[in-house]
Amino acid sequence: METTTSIYEQANYFFPDSDDSTKLFLRDVLKMFEFFSHPTIRIQFYIAILGLIVTFFHLIILTRKTMITTSVISIMIGVGTCDLMAMIATIIYSWIIYNEDDSDPCVRPLPLTQMYVYWVFINLRELVRRSSTWLGVVMALIRYINLKYWTNTKYRHFSLPLYGFRSFFWCILGSIPFTVIYFFRYDIIFEKMWNPPKKCGISNGEIPNLKVYTQIPSALFTDFGGLFGKIYMFLNGIATKILPCILLPLLTFILIIEIKRAGKTRITANFMKRKKSDKTTGLVIFMTFSFFIVELPIGIVVVLQVAYTELGYL
Repeated sequence: METTTSIYEQANYFFPDSDDSTKLFLRDVLKMFEFFSHPTIRIQFYIAILGLIVTFFHLIILTRKTMITTSVISIMIGVGTCDLMAMIATIIYSWIIYNEDDSDPCVRPLPLTQMYVYWVFINLRELVRRSSTWLGVVMALIRYINLKYWTNTKYRHFSLPLYGFRSFFWCILGSIPFTVIYFFRYDIIFEKMWNPPKKCGISNGEIPNLKVYTQIPSALFTDFGGLFGKIYMFLNGIATKILPCILLPLLTFILIIEIKRAGKTRITANFMKRKKSDKTTGLVIFMTFSFFIVELPIGIVVVLQVAYTELGYL
């Protein structure tokens, strides 16, 4: 059972910039979310397994030689690869965190290696999710260029599969600096030796010599009032969440306009080719809209974090 002192220490640790009453209120809100969210980790684990299987078969289909005919398909392969890696990372870190329960003193603490594995896969998932979002933007942009300038040979290379694979490479490369910086947001340090209470049924002579490790905000993100951390969180939210969510609906809108315009100028074109083109454009619009719905709320939360503590709690 938590004491009043430990509750206040937690509140002060999580929300040092707030007044006492606000600290305690926000701490209670945080604990409530933790209480309800912990069981969902098991659900997330099984959903990720299902997603892994489905994405794997999608990639098998997309990577067939007869399928890789345009840059849109190669970008979809990149998105599928990112999703596959995100599912793997989710499965691994969900399994680790579900088997760790800070509220139960009888549960053995995670060893140092598992702490690092957990943190590495958290960052890996953010890397590929960020890349996947920007691939959605690039895919919509390329589709627009292909529709608008389909008769201009100067822009023909945008439709080639190689351009899609290059886009995938550059999205991953551009996402790596954000991930590397975020990796150093926390330090994993030794906290104490594990000392389970008597109710756990472990006698003193049988207690294993286990160390308890914890994560604390790094000096990089907390020095000078957390200035660097707040700047990073703001830029990360803008560049990787908010900006794509502004571009995605904008590109979707101009894609719809371009579809109508292109439909009038391709009356004499082959019917089957126009039908295939319309399906591809419809798929691109659906994917860009899906990215927008998923990423915008996350981006708003990330940007708003700069107004609070170095831990990033709202």
